[in-house]
Parts: sequence; C-alpha cells; structure tokens
Amino acid sequence: MNNNVFIKILILVATIVLMPVITALYGVILDEITYTISYEYYTKFKFIQFELWNYNTDAKFLYPRKYVAAVGILATWWVGLIIGTVLGCIACINKSYQVMFKKTYESVLIIFVVILIFGLVGLLVGCFANPYVKYNYTFTSQIIHEREFFIVGKINLYTYKGFVFGLFVGVYHQLRTFFSKQIK
Repeated sequence: MNNNVFIKILILVATIVLMPVITALYGVILDEITYTISYEYYTKFKFIQFELWNYNTDAKFLYPRKYVAAVGILATWWVGLIIGTVLGCIACINKSYQVMFKKTYESVLIIFVVILIFGLVGLLVGCFANPYVKYNYTFTSQIIHEREFFIVGKINLYTYKGFVFGLFVGVYHQLRTFFSKQIK
C-alpha cells in the first residue's frame, strides 16, 4: 500500500469518527441556546422522547442543563456519522490525499453554514407564524408557553432540514470539483 492510499484511509476514518463528535457539540450548543427560549420543549417533550425522564413522575431536575446537553448529543451524533461516512467515502475519489482533505474540510464548512442558515430560517418561521394559532400538541396538554415551544420546535425541524440539504450541497461541492478536473 503506498503512502497516498494509507493517508487517504486515515482521512476517511478520521472523518467518520470526528463528524459525530462535531455534530454532537453543535447539538449541545444549539440545545443549550434553545432551552433558554423554551425549557418546556425539553422538560415536556425532549427529556421524555429520549427517556431521560418519565413524565408521569414528580421528579425534578437539579441540573437540567446537563440533560439538555445529553439531548443535544443523542439528537445529533448519528447525523454526523451519516455526514462523515458520505463525505469521507466520496472524498476518496480524489487522486491525492491533500485534495481529499481540502475538499472534505470545505464540504464540512459548507454543511455547517447551511445548517446555521436553516436554523435561523426556523427561528424566523417560528417567530413570525400566526400568533393567533392554537398549537395542538397531542403528547401533552400542559404546555404553558406554547409560542416559545413552537419556536424551538421550528428551529429544531429546520436544523434537521439544514443537515439534509447541507449534505447534498457538500456532496455536490466535492463531485463538482472532481468532475471539473476530469473534464479539463
């Protein structure tokens, strides 16, 4: 095995291993921010969804932010695994490990810019949605701050949409660069 192939394999493995860590950190930061907007989104939905708390009990969290961080990790690490695997595998088509590394790094940056933009769009959609709408959440009828809950829900929904769209843009960036060099 020549040196170029060995380094490309290392870049592939590093991409697959590091992307879940990076997206989990992003998830922690996002969820810590959105918890500030709507604590109920976590205490009455996400904590239950991730089985961190049984809603039927009277348990109270002494340090809820650590559970928010856990939700951020659990909700996003797997997205990073998908992104890392797809970007890493596609990047292997490049002839040199230098180009592979550069294009993977650029694609990751592109994906996170897209995710941030989509998250902000979710914030705007949540904030400017019709304030007279009665939000109907079937999983609990005890939401006190429905508007804030709705806003955080939109931020999270649009962030996931950003992950998907960003992955397509990142893959397009890698393939466009590769095929433009092949044509020349």
